[in-house]
Amino acid sequence: MISQERSNPFLTVFRQAGFVGTIHQVLCRWPWLHAIVFAALPYQLALVIPTILRENNKMVQSRVQRREKLVHPDYFSLMVTDEETPSDEFLVAQANHLIIGGFDPDTNLFTSAMFFLLTNPGKLEKLQQEIRNQFVSYDDIVGDNVQDLHWLNAVIEESLRLHTNGAFGLPRISPGDTVAGHYIPAGVSTSPICSLQICF
Repeated sequence: MISQERSNPFLTVFRQAGFVGTIHQVLCRWPWLHAIVFAALPYQLALVIPTILRENNKMVQSRVQRREKLVHPDYFSLMVTDEETPSDEFLVAQANHLIIGGFDPDTNLFTSAMFFLLTNPGKLEKLQQEIRNQFVSYDDIVGDNVQDLHWLNAVIEESLRLHTNGAFGLPRISPGDTVAGHYIPAGVSTSPICSLQICF
């Protein structure tokens, strides 16, 4: 995709699905606007989910056909064997989980961590020093070698604490507390977008 200077069709429609999901969450605050706004959206957006499923199906079928030509094993290697191959429906469902689980939580965490670090330059400098003092080359940075980086782990934990990692629709239920000077009664439920608006 980089050499051709274009986006993968699957990622293109997935970004559109993110837009639709965001619109849906925002409109949860004004249910009477929901039907009006969705009726006004371009008809191509109504085709986003079927397009994602169709593209995913194509990729799964391609992966099954290439099972003997892999350079290295992947998540599908245990499911796609010569002895028995599960149904296309099962494989497409697994691919959906892997794609969403493989990019959405990670990108949310990385983006929020970078935002918080860039808005707190002193903390960013402390993290840079910890990493540069621990490693001589990029090749040394592997999973086992980062376990003792206390500041890096603190940045990850704090980013997870401060920023919701569910982009589409997980509710927040208030235990009854004050947020940014506003008392939120116990039991009040909001979407992540609404709770971010309350906080900021």
